[in-house]
Amino acid sequence: MRCRLGIHRWQKLRAPEGRWYKRCRACGTEVDVGEGGLGVLLALVLGVAAVAAGLVVALNVHSLLGPLLILGGVAALGWVALIVGLDRVAAFLSTGTWRRRG
Repeated sequence: MRCRLGIHRWQKLRAPEGRWYKRCRACGTEVDVGEGGLGVLLALVLGVAAVAAGLVVALNVHSLLGPLLILGGVAALGWVALIVGLDRVAAFLSTGTWRRRG
């Protein structure tokens, strides 16, 4: 019933060719995963760029914009750490081992 509603229980697997895919534990539906790290990488790059821009503005202009950029960049980096941390915890809870990439 869950799979008919689109609520699958995914298991992440690696094919012999080296690509990653997900297979539903109940119905066997397979979906390509790809690399999957582009969104996290983009948020990480934007967070670091915001912190760097905030430091440049804070040191040169001495306005409130610099600290606001730094706070926004640190918040973005914290968001990335939260997403990656939750992904690791979910992988541990579903498989029993910490997922190692590489």
